[in-house]
Amino acid sequence: MYISEQDCNPETKIPSERQVLTWLRKRIHPYCWGQSDRRKEGFSRTTRCQVVRFFERLRSGRPGGSLPRMKNSLIMTHFAGWRILYFQADGRYDTPEVIVCIDIDCHGKGRYEGAVACVMWLIDNGFPGLFWSKSTNGRGIHAYIRVDKAGTNARGLDTALCEFERWLKHQASVQRWDIEGIEVKGRPPVFDWGLDKYELLGLKMGSLAKLPVEALDRPLDLMGTTLKPVDELCRLGESVPGDRVRERGEDNCTTYSLPLRDGAFDEITPDDFTPFVPDPRNREWPLWVERMARVGLVEDDTMAEVVFELGKWLLWVELYGDHDREARTVELLQRYVLDKHNGCVTRLNDGKEAEVFSQVERIIRGACDMPSGSKELFLRIRQKRQQGRYRRRIEIVPILEGVEGELAAGGPGKGEYECTTYSLPFSEIALPPSIEDNLVRYARTHKMRRTKGEYPIARFARQVLGILWHNRGAARIHTDDLTAMVGNVHQQNDYKQALRGLGLVEDWTGTYRVGAASALYRLTHEAKHAFEEAYSQETTSAAV
Repeated sequence: MYISEQDCNPETKIPSERQVLTWLRKRIHPYCWGQSDRRKEGFSRTTRCQVVRFFERLRSGRPGGSLPRMKNSLIMTHFAGWRILYFQADGRYDTPEVIVCIDIDCHGKGRYEGAVACVMWLIDNGFPGLFWSKSTNGRGIHAYIRVDKAGTNARGLDTALCEFERWLKHQASVQRWDIEGIEVKGRPPVFDWGLDKYELLGLKMGSLAKLPVEALDRPLDLMGTTLKPVDELCRLGESVPGDRVRERGEDNCTTYSLPLRDGAFDEITPDDFTPFVPDPRNREWPLWVERMARVGLVEDDTMAEVVFELGKWLLWVELYGDHDREARTVELLQRYVLDKHNGCVTRLNDGKEAEVFSQVERIIRGACDMPSGSKELFLRIRQKRQQGRYRRRIEIVPILEGVEGELAAGGPGKGEYECTTYSLPFSEIALPPSIEDNLVRYARTHKMRRTKGEYPIARFARQVLGILWHNRGAARIHTDDLTAMVGNVHQQNDYKQALRGLGLVEDWTGTYRVGAASALYRLTHEAKHAFEEAYSQETTSAAV
């Protein structure tokens, strides 16, 4: 291929074709991609299982294994029409800019002229310089925009692209273009990382989009296509009327709507629920949240959507300002799912409680990351609540804790439910003899001093292990609570390391806000077995 002098960058003398390859690779994910032949047959892609196993090998230090990458030579076969390559946006925090595809389809219905009209409207209404080309079948259009995501992680980028797609679909219904559909492709994979290196807790793969086939023909046009910041894409989605009826399958955040009735709430049956997408801007949303907190789940495969909505309310409205709001929200909603799943969570029916609890934690981490427009909305809700501008103040924490009836009846907690600080009660449970002996032996070996007739590490272990035992072997304990048990942070850390070294507690995992939220502690299998043996013997002796 002959490249003329005018096709080069005048400053670097690098051919623009070479520039566009580098430009693309900086904006797409390095190992989440796919390929097929030119007839769209023989499709293959990087799978979720491949990525998970790759990071498991890295974490365990096992040699060998790598993830396939999209090489320049392979990209050139795509531009030559020999193969078709598909990409996902690079949502990693350090990537300042990505590229995504607006896919305008005309497969079953619609015409190419309708797709062109759609693109022309976008160019005239806020998308100047939009790069577009015909799709592979020649009936649709692929348009590409740049997204400025500086300071935004993959989850925030994915949320913004969902909002952008929502706006595009709304415009398609308003402008009545002669097309089958419009969607945003090339969304990023979303990784949930733990505190340890290479600790991958969860992964949601993104959607694939075709690399622009005319990138080599019009490289400067592609590199100069429309640039939109993440916040603007979010605002576009938020401008869509909240009461719009969405097409079935438009997105994956559908859940339930409750019919509003005059007067007080009455008994609700599952037939009262109808599918809808709850919108915090709609006055029905707080009432929906309250009713769902009371009733629980009413349909299979809806736990994630319901927990996400309740989590948003707790994190950004009711528990906002709590120093440990994430941990408390997780605790409340884990209890909610356990007590009010109503047989609608298959894994709970099968006894897989740990898997469900882990999913609840991941959902709440997602609810912690909201776009700026949503944060402003929640701020207005909180201000109105503080100013007493709502006729009835909605509180779902008493409902989730099961004390609503006691408060309403004027019980001991009446009028006292204002504290939002989460804390587990200290326990003075007696340790099993085998654990007590190990702790005493450890204290003597390390020449620890007794205070008030006993070793402080034994007192610390009784409180910590007692909390875990009373909470089915696992619980979140805040650093402040642990410090209160021993008096200083250094001693607390030494005692925790000792309990782990003695095989009594597993490695603890904190939330993404280290130092501001509690960590999750678990008894080891050996420690749980010792407690079970000790207390089963006590129960048998008491019965005799």
